[in-house]
Amino acid sequence: MKSPIVKSTLREIKSTFGRYLAIIMIIALGVGFFAGLKVTRPAMLKTGQKYLSEANMYDFRLLSTLGYTDKEVEKLAEIEGVEYAVGSFSTDGVFDIGGSEKVFAAHSVTEKVNLLKTVYGRMPTAPDECVLDHIRYGSDMIGKTVTVTEGKGFAFKDYRVVGIVSSPYYLNIERGNTKLGDGTVNAFIYIPFDGFDTEVYSEVFVTLKNKADIFSEEYDRIISDAEKAVGDCNTEVSTARFDSIKSDALSEIDDAEKKYNDSFSEYLDKKSKAEKELADTLDKLNSAEKELADRKKALEDGFSQLDEAEKTLKANISEAKSQMSQLEAAGMTGTEAYLKLSATVAALEGKLSECAEQRKTLENGRAESEKAEKELAASKEEYNRAKEKADRELADAGSELADAKKKIDDARADVEAMEKPTTYLLDRGDNTGYVCYDSDSKIVDGVAKVFPVFFFLVAALVCTTTMTRMVDDERVQIGTLKSLGYGSGAVSGKYVFYSGSAALIGCVGGFFLGTWLFPMAIWKAYGMLYGFAPVEYVFDVPLAVISLAAAMLCSVGSTLLSCRNELTRRPAELIRPKSPKAGKRILLERIGFIWHRLPFLRKVSLRNIFRYKRRLFMMILGIGGCTALVLTGFGLRDSIADIANMQFDNVTVYDYVVTFSSPLDENARKKFEADNSAVLSSVGFFCQESGDVISDGGKNRSVTVVASLSGQFSDFIRLHKGNTDIPSPGKGEVVLDRRTASDISVSVGDTVAIRDIDMNEVTLRVIGICDNYVYNYAFISYDSIDGIGSRIKTVYANVREGVDIHAASAELMKSDNVLNVTVNADIRSRVDNMMKSLDSIVWLVIGCAGALALVVLFNLSNINITERVREIATIKVLGFYPSETSAYVFRENLILTALGTLFGIPLGIWLHSFVINCIKIDMVSFDNILKPVSYLLAVLMTFMFAFAVELVMRRRIDGINMAESLKSAE
Repeated sequence: MKSPIVKSTLREIKSTFGRYLAIIMIIALGVGFFAGLKVTRPAMLKTGQKYLSEANMYDFRLLSTLGYTDKEVEKLAEIEGVEYAVGSFSTDGVFDIGGSEKVFAAHSVTEKVNLLKTVYGRMPTAPDECVLDHIRYGSDMIGKTVTVTEGKGFAFKDYRVVGIVSSPYYLNIERGNTKLGDGTVNAFIYIPFDGFDTEVYSEVFVTLKNKADIFSEEYDRIISDAEKAVGDCNTEVSTARFDSIKSDALSEIDDAEKKYNDSFSEYLDKKSKAEKELADTLDKLNSAEKELADRKKALEDGFSQLDEAEKTLKANISEAKSQMSQLEAAGMTGTEAYLKLSATVAALEGKLSECAEQRKTLENGRAESEKAEKELAASKEEYNRAKEKADRELADAGSELADAKKKIDDARADVEAMEKPTTYLLDRGDNTGYVCYDSDSKIVDGVAKVFPVFFFLVAALVCTTTMTRMVDDERVQIGTLKSLGYGSGAVSGKYVFYSGSAALIGCVGGFFLGTWLFPMAIWKAYGMLYGFAPVEYVFDVPLAVISLAAAMLCSVGSTLLSCRNELTRRPAELIRPKSPKAGKRILLERIGFIWHRLPFLRKVSLRNIFRYKRRLFMMILGIGGCTALVLTGFGLRDSIADIANMQFDNVTVYDYVVTFSSPLDENARKKFEADNSAVLSSVGFFCQESGDVISDGGKNRSVTVVASLSGQFSDFIRLHKGNTDIPSPGKGEVVLDRRTASDISVSVGDTVAIRDIDMNEVTLRVIGICDNYVYNYAFISYDSIDGIGSRIKTVYANVREGVDIHAASAELMKSDNVLNVTVNADIRSRVDNMMKSLDSIVWLVIGCAGALALVVLFNLSNINITERVREIATIKVLGFYPSETSAYVFRENLILTALGTLFGIPLGIWLHSFVINCIKIDMVSFDNILKPVSYLLAVLMTFMFAFAVELVMRRRIDGINMAESLKSAE
């Protein structure tokens, strides 16, 4: 059998179930909101930790301008403390996918590090297979083919899609920039290493043996401890590879030069031999020509002599024959003279025949001479051809040798001029998705630091009020139980059980529901940015104990305190109802011209409000607290909604940040401006580097130090505070952003030290503190950086009107010496997406604050009606209609709601400012903004809830039994 006091307790719960449920709901809301927001960052970190641990995300990403081979990768893997060192190749390419061209960031599939998670399909096994980005593509892509239309380093033109994956390298939706296409990477693609046309890795991913939770101080310490060893080894292996490449190149050049020398010697030998042979041939031809000429002259002389001889012989024959004719005429044919002349003629004719024979011989000689002349001419022509050919071949060979010599000399000069490779050591802090994930979770944690605590305090206040009122209402029952012999412990136990059980149910339900619902809802809001895995549930034991202890303290503590006051009284005193408080004149009654014009019921309402001071203050505090929470929620939205617009429309108004691999001299600066004048409307040259700002008190803040070469910032960075412009800093001056100045506690007129990465310092005077919302800056004059080095490696630029901003960025990437182009619009989009996700969290906060306001108003109204049952019954007995009775009761509630709202507005302004100041993350700082519409919405929501409660509570008023209520005091 249950004891009477247990039965009484159970009946009490049953009869006042509305109050009991209100306590459960208030505690559940308070604990759920408190624990839910508190556990969200740990849940996000646990989710990220599990995903990155399973994927074994890199700790360091190593880059070298020379690339890496297996030899360097093996050397890096031997570093003490290194778990894995894995080479990878990456490049950008334009792919045709379903008739549309997209720019993909292509990576080689790696083992042991940066493991991909298959969302659909399978991993590639053949070199011409690939997997695609899970954010951009779904399972419908499996089996399709993507075609490379632009890009270097690909072994195949077509790749077949076999899976959709998520990559730890890309935690959020950011995919980076590129020189190709419109300058924006649309998605990532992973291909086996054999699917690339390369034997060299472009990067090496390193993981460490020591593990720690992401974003923890221990992890930062592990990275810091290993950074020097990994960086030094990266430099060492890259230098060794450089020396090896240079040595091999010089060796090849030496071999080539030796071959050249041999070829040149052979060339000289052949040239000398050819020249000698040609000279000998020419001598022979000249001798033959001379001999032929002599022979021709002898023939001509022979013909001349023969002609003279023939002429003489013919003349002599003619004369002799003439004399013979004379003798014949004289009849002296037989004479000695005639015979002698006949013999002479015969002799002369014989000689003439000999001359004919000689002429025939000479003619044959002439024919032979002419033939010899033709042969000589042919030999000369052959000689000339041979000489021409020899000259041409020798000239060609000489030219080839000269070209070879030039190439060898140029190659040697190029090799000798080779600069040592530039190496880069990047950690997770240089990964955009990783950093944004930390920032987003920190924003949630910043909201959770203060807001839920205040939320819980409001819930605790109302819970305390409820239990105090309950104990006051039950004083007759307390007196009865004491008179029946129950001790103080037993009597107080009844109310402790009542409040404690409600608090326990509300705490347990609120804790588990809040720690499950809030992280899940917030993670869903961040799904558009991340969504790489389902959110992990975190059961925080210390948080559960704190929540339970706070809930019990508020409910049980207030119950015990109230019971203690009542249990000190005698039973006879407790059984009698409390005497009503003596009426007092209120302040308004002393203002006659107002008071006398008020209707009777208005006067009654005002007297009732100010007569019960505790109820007045509890209602004002409860409603004011809820109004403050709602206003703070809307204020948070105001403060975060326009961050991107305020930063990129009013502060950093440039379109690009162009980073160069080496400092720019005057000629390089002029060339860059001239080469890109078609796409850029304005260009500014800056020294931009990481550094520290140190106050006189020793406080330190990491910032980006920006020095303008021209001394002016206005075309690219607008320095202002509110509506007041701040002049560009001169020599020895600095302008700090508001967040930095606040963190190191400096103001205008103070001096600070600027320290660069090489530990050089310069002391400057603060001449202004400017508005800034994204990152942290120190703006100085270029004349001030003599003490900290001067390196113009950054350009701020604005694009011409009508030029596509991403297409122009791709063109800028092609400029000489350009290392990276950051498009301001992409950073703006990233910040905007972050703020949009946070906006969902703010609406969740506003919704919870509204729910708490609704429950608080319901509970306070319920208490108000419960303790005024006799008064309401009396009003009804007097003949008031139901609507008039409700108006009588709720008129006071509306006045109290108005007073609570008036109290809640300044409280909300303070709370909003406090919460904003507590939300501190490295990437973004928030301004304290409360728009007029937020005040209006907070007030409207509060009154809307008040009217909703009135509609619900009217049934309660209508259900009051006039006879029973008026008998209750007897």
